[in-house]
Order: sequence, then structure tokens, then C-alpha cells
Amino acid sequence: MADPIPPLTPIDFDAPPADTSPAAEAPQIAAGCRALIAPDQVVELRALDVPSGRDWTCTCTGYFAADRLDDLARAAVGYRAAKGVYWTLNPVRPDLLARRANRAARAARGDAAADADVVSRRWVLVDLDPRRPANISATTAEKGHAADLALRIRDDLHARGWPEPVVVDSGNGYHLLYRVDLPADDGGLVRRVLTALAARFDTAHVHVDRAVHNPARICKVPGTWARKGDDTPDRPHRRSRLLHVPDDLGVVDPAMLDAVAGPAPPPSASSPPRASAPRSAGPGGWDRRLNVAGWLTDAGVAFRVKAEPDAHGRTVYVLARCPFDPAHADPDACVMQAEDGRLAARCFHNSCAGHGWQAFKAAIGPPRRRHYEVQGLPPSADGPTRRGPAGPIPSAPPAGGPTHDDSAGDDGPPDDPPDDPDGGGPARLPAIIVNDRQLPDVTCDALAALAAVNDPPVIFQAGGVLTRVRAGDDDDPWRLEPLTDSALKGVMARTARWYEARAAGQGVEHVDASPPMEVVKDVATLPHWAVPKLRAVVEAPVFLPDGTLALAPGYHPAGQLWYAPAGGLAIPPVPVHPTTADIAAARALILDDLLGDFPFADAAGRAHAVAVLVVAFARHLIAGPTPLHLVDAPTEGTGKTLLVKVLLWVVLGRDAPAIPEAENDAEWRKRITAALVEGRSCLVLDNLNQAVESGSLASALTTETWSDRLLGVSKLVQVRNRAVWVGTGNNVSLSRELVRRTLWCRLDAGVERPAERAGFRHPRLLAWVQANRGRLVAAVLTLVRAWLNRGRPPGSQVMGMYESWAEVVGGVLDVAGVPGLLANRDTFRDAQQPADDWPAFLHAWWAAHQGKAVGVAALFDLAVRGKHLDGVLGDGSVQSQRCRLGRAVTKMVDRVQGEYRVRLGDPDNCRRQQYRLQCSDRAAAYQEVVETIGR
Repeated sequence: MADPIPPLTPIDFDAPPADTSPAAEAPQIAAGCRALIAPDQVVELRALDVPSGRDWTCTCTGYFAADRLDDLARAAVGYRAAKGVYWTLNPVRPDLLARRANRAARAARGDAAADADVVSRRWVLVDLDPRRPANISATTAEKGHAADLALRIRDDLHARGWPEPVVVDSGNGYHLLYRVDLPADDGGLVRRVLTALAARFDTAHVHVDRAVHNPARICKVPGTWARKGDDTPDRPHRRSRLLHVPDDLGVVDPAMLDAVAGPAPPPSASSPPRASAPRSAGPGGWDRRLNVAGWLTDAGVAFRVKAEPDAHGRTVYVLARCPFDPAHADPDACVMQAEDGRLAARCFHNSCAGHGWQAFKAAIGPPRRRHYEVQGLPPSADGPTRRGPAGPIPSAPPAGGPTHDDSAGDDGPPDDPPDDPDGGGPARLPAIIVNDRQLPDVTCDALAALAAVNDPPVIFQAGGVLTRVRAGDDDDPWRLEPLTDSALKGVMARTARWYEARAAGQGVEHVDASPPMEVVKDVATLPHWAVPKLRAVVEAPVFLPDGTLALAPGYHPAGQLWYAPAGGLAIPPVPVHPTTADIAAARALILDDLLGDFPFADAAGRAHAVAVLVVAFARHLIAGPTPLHLVDAPTEGTGKTLLVKVLLWVVLGRDAPAIPEAENDAEWRKRITAALVEGRSCLVLDNLNQAVESGSLASALTTETWSDRLLGVSKLVQVRNRAVWVGTGNNVSLSRELVRRTLWCRLDAGVERPAERAGFRHPRLLAWVQANRGRLVAAVLTLVRAWLNRGRPPGSQVMGMYESWAEVVGGVLDVAGVPGLLANRDTFRDAQQPADDWPAFLHAWWAAHQGKAVGVAALFDLAVRGKHLDGVLGDGSVQSQRCRLGRAVTKMVDRVQGEYRVRLGDPDNCRRQQYRLQCSDRAAAYQEVVETIGR
């Protein structure tokens, strides 16, 4: 009779640590390490993303013996600000201590331990990661799902006879560590075990990491911090810790591993062939190596290059879309290139299984000759290969300081370790030969160099031009800056080392050079680049198109935006599922505290003020344009500027730069283009004193993509219009086409001197907003999230050309209980009609000319005699008044005004345009009665 399986030890995942004081941190780390390593073992300590300057980070490594774990613990505590501190669980060769004995420092090339440095396998790591967006910490609920799965796997394996594992809280997930005694090269047994566990236990919330099978895998040092993304209340940074170490740490027998893993698959004769080694290009003996980045760029395939090689030392080109199924997006499909040039490719979805390098090459399009590199001087594009000995190209240091290892997550080891089989470290900048080569070849090299260093991205494409994000300060906000030719040349000079190859005796020497301007211009004028797209810069968390909230600073590919929060912004937790009480509290904070002292003329004006906030934080949930929010008042001092200032302080954390009023339409167009190209999230048209009649402004308010020629750049830009439009003025007069594109927020204090009012809830409102900005941001986010949680019910309001805006903003305000959206449209339209309206002039026109064709001169005399249309004619000369009347009548063509409609007539003998009036039968009969009575 078999021995009964002993019961498992209960695990309290929520038990607080015994001591959280800083003084206890190093002893706890040392104690945790002693529980996991053998007495004679040597381990590598590796700290990732260690701050090492103003704008860059580095990786630090060191090797420690088992009797010097106190030194390891002190070194780990010293890297408290790093993204994560890791170590090699499996023992490495003792002679690696000679690299850096019992201390850690900034890593150089080859310092990291590789798979070949591992002596044996001592542990199998089962890493349970909650599924969540990249580069953020896990919530408590997400960790709870991982804890549940950890218990399920532990119980299942225990029922199969496996001993109890070590249970580790990695900060954002959980690890199960099982003792084994295997050679470093286990024939793929550990990989098969993890694959089998993932197939059986993966859920919609948690997955078993299949990539942690290699022997040199690094793992979170217990007791160190997991720092992924920003430290927020709902996604905090946490310390990892040992939760349970069994008293009797049994070893898993290889037969038990085989029983879980299943039989190894036999080699398949039908497997896609691997790419051959670099081939000879002819009698010259030139080795051919595919320039993958140049090939993908020319093929129009968007991609990014991973900062570190994969476990086999290969450079990984991650495709934005799988060539076989566009639904498989980054990071599902990739092309990999080994140091010797060998190529591989795959998509990680089961439906694309079997598609290897040859299939990828056929789907993308075969490379051309210019996409292959050669050793020495490059071959001619069409002629025979040039021959001649070439000296070594000088090695180039990394751009901007040491490269950093960002491939590891806080909840466990990285998917692709930063070490290669030969102990390779950070990559060097590529060398580019500029002379005796075809322009497309040099351009391909330049693009490949740019793509290789642009991860994380700092160069983007916006509006059809290469762009970078320009950091700012309180007076100069973050903005997008298109790269001029000079700026692009500087960028290219920092992404590669440029040389000219010159004959020197029997060989060739390489002389330093600069990027040729013809190459710079060729790069600048390409139709596309292998860099991410960027739509806007935002300065507060916003909701992305999929409904997630962008909380981490930096680039967010899902919304193609850059989040640059103002300093000191601290946002309280936003409820994941806002209750009625949460909605009421958020509504009261906005309507009572923020807007309660403003003299809104009606409920619609107050709703339109709230709409400014909703649009700012939900702009990426709205498909299409948004209208102009006009804050209007009868006199100065009513609070228009203050209202706009406090609203946009909530959004931006600073004063919004204003677009001054333009004198003509061409000037309006230039100013709009400049503002949109900078990626401003809020555009303020301040102090609109003149009558606004701008076709460019009207077009900008109804287009999703704005096109114009950028000053200083000989290229047409096409910019996504994602801004919030706000205008201010006293009794602003708008053209008819602008009226229907505008929300009216009317303030009216009803006193002679509104600036002298007192008794406000917050006498220094702007200072209160600055002190409570985080609360106000959280309140708006709560209202938007409440609408999302209710299934995005569309608003009941309708506004032509702004259907998506009305559905989103109307829906949010309906859920929030803020009435009045669009309720004052008729009042606003009537208020914009001039006192000397058209009906009287049209009656006089019909009485004088009936349906005959007349010119502007006759209509001008009619208007002057009857004192009609004074607001249209203005105060200029007779000629200017006639021109204004001609433009106004032309705008009236085919428009129904009461019983009349203006039509175009045939030109007169001098080819001057004439007009005729068309009248309905009822109006004609009425006119006939009037004339009869008069006779």
C-alpha cells in the first residue's frame, strides 16, 4: 500500500511582513537568499534600469559567493531605485567571481552570465503573471487571481507526488520554485513542463510564463522592490518576499517531470527549413547579410527592434502586424537574426503555426540586392561586386551612455534575457560607410540605425514628418517638434558612426565623416518610417480608445500619445466601479466647488463648461471632431477668462497658451497649423473682439485630419485634430457656419460692475484649483469611468457633424446627472442674427425688382436707401461696402430665408455676377395684395 500523501501547508498570501523597517531590509534579503542557494554556490546579481544620469539608465551586475550573501543584500538595497533587482537561481561557474567578486557595478559588454556559464539546474521556476497592460504594476485583484492559480497548480502537482514548493511573492505575481537535480542542458525538459502547465492552467486573468526555461534565467531577489510603471494607489510598487519554505525541501524526480511534460516531439521532416548561413556573393568572397530593418522599411512593414537580444543572442524585430493575420499585433510576430546572419521568424498564435522564415519572406516580399550587407566596401546596386581589402571599422560606443536592460518585468524574469550565449552585453552603434555607395543603400543603413536605438521611442512620425517630443517647463510646455533637416542630421549622427572608406597602401582606412545631407533629405522625404506614430501630448491621465486609463508617463501606443504629467500631480484612487455615491461626490466637486460661483445664464452653459473637462479626458473615446466651446458674456469682468483658466488648469496643470485673434483667413490657417503640429491638447482662441468669419477655422472644427504646408518644411503635413477647442469674448459675433459648430456658455452677472462682486465660495479660485487638481482630475475620470462601466450608453442629444461627440459627452453627462447639453442652441442662433436682419431687405428687393436679375450696384443702392444691412455693409468706403454686400449675397445663394430664396442670375454684358430673387406662391400673392391696396 502506497504511503499517503502528506497534507500541504496553508499559504496566507495576505499576511503582512514581519518587519518593514529600512533597517530590516538587508537582513531579510540575506536570509531569503540563504534559504534558496547551496553552500558552495556562486550567483550573479543583476539590477535593471538603474538611474545613471539625467536621461538614461544602465544595468549593474556582480557575482557573489554563498558565504558573502550579506554583501549581496547590501548591494541589492543600494539599488532600491532600480526597476528590479534579479539573480541567477541556478549555480554559475565559480571562476566568474573574477569578473566582479562580491560587489556590483555598472555592466560592461560580456559581464552578464549566459546559459553556457550555468553549472547545473537546481530549480524549476513556475512564474504566474497576471494579465494586464504592459509596464504597470498589478492591482490587488489581479494578484488575487495569480494566488488562486498558484494554489491550483501546487495542489495538482502535489497530487502527482511532487514535493511542496517554495512559494514567493514576486511583487506583482507569484513564483513556485521546485528543487531539481538536472544538467544545464536538459534536452528541453523544463521547457516542455512549463508548456504543459500553461496549456492546462492558463486563464483569462493569469498565465504561466513559458519563457523562463533557460538555465541562466534571472529571478527577482526576495525582499527587493518590484517597480513597474508609476507607484499609484491602485497599482503600487511592492516588495517581493518568501511566503513559504518547506522544512523538508524534496527534489522532483526527472520521471515526475516527464510525466507532466509528456513525450518529447519527434523531429519533423516537414518543418520549415532554416535560413542558410551567409552565402558567398561571388568570386570576391563577400559575405551576404540581410539588412532586416532596411528590408522591412522598404516593404512598408512597421516594426520595432527589441533593446536586447533573445535567449539565443538574436536581434529581434517585432512586427506591428503579423503578415498572415493582421489581428495578431505587436508583440505576436517577429523576425530574428543571429550574429552570423541566420534568420528565423514566427508568429506565436496557434493559427500561424508552421509559418517560418521562408513563409514570412514570401508574405512580406523577397529582399532585393540592396538589402544585403557585405564585409568591406558595399557592392554596386547593379554592377559586379567591388573588391579590395578593408581594414576594421572602429567600434562605436552606445549613444547617450550605456544601454539599459528593460526586458525584465517586475513580476518575474524577463521574457527574453539580456544575455546571449557568448556573454554579449550592450550593443554598439552601427558603422555606416558613406562613399562609393548608392543612396538607397546608405538610407537603408541610416533607417536601420535609427530604428535600433529608438526603443523606448524618442523619435516619432506625426503629420507625415519625423518629430520628437520637446520637454518643457512651467512656461514652455511639452510639445511636438518636427525635425528640420539640421535637427535630423544631428539625430542620425547620434544613432550611428559615419565613415568614409579611403585607400591606404594595400588596404582601406576608415575616416570619420558626418551624415551626408543628401541622405538626410532622402530620409526626411520618405513616405513612411519604422518609428511609432504620435498624435498628441497630454498632461493628465486620459482614457485610451479601448477604455483603459493611461496612468504611466511616456508613450502609449494604444492611443498614440505621450503622457507628460505636470510636476506634483497626485491623483487619488479612481473607483474601478463607481457607485452612485462616487458619482454624486464627483459631480458635487465639479458643479459646486469648481463652477458654483460662475454666473451661468442657463443650465446649458454650465453643462457646456463640464463638457470641456469631459472632452479633455475622454477625447480618445470620441471618433471625429469636437465643437468649439465659446465662453461669452455681455461685459468684461464677468469671469470668462477665469472660467477657461481653471478648467484648463485641471486638464493641463498650467495656463494654456492662447491663439491670438487673426486678421484674415490665411493668418487663421497658419496659426491653426502651428498649434496642431505641436500636438497641443487644448487650443484657446482668446478675446475674440472682431466678427469671426474664417473658413479655415470652420474647417478645422469639422475635420479629423488637418492638412497644410508647414512653414520651414517643404512638405505637406497631415495632423490628427484631437484638440479641445475653447474661445472667449464679449458678445462674440460668429459667421453662420461657425455658429452651428459652437457650444454657447453664456455668463451674465446681471450687475453693472461684475468684477467687483464678493462673497465667493473660493475667493482665490485658481489657487484652490492648483491645490486640488488631483481631486478634480479624479472626479472627471470617475464620471467617465461610470459611463464606461454602464456599457457606454449614448447621449440623447444630436448635433450634426459631431455625432460621436454627442454620444460620448451626452452619455457621460446623462450618467453624471448634469442636464442642459445643447439646450440653448436656438437661443444662441437667434442671438447671432444681426439687428438689421435679412427679411426686411428681401421684402424690399422683391418689391423693387421681383424675380429680375440685378447686380450688386442696384442692391447696394436699395440697401442704402432703405437703411438695410448696416451690420453687413460696415463703416468702410463705398467700394469696400459693395464688396462686403457682394460676398454676403453670394453666401445667401440657394438659402431659404422665410418665403424667399436667392438664386444666381446670368452675368451682365460686362460679365459681372447678377442675382435674382425667387418667391413662394403665397408670398407673391401677399405682395400683389399689398401693391393693389397701394394703388
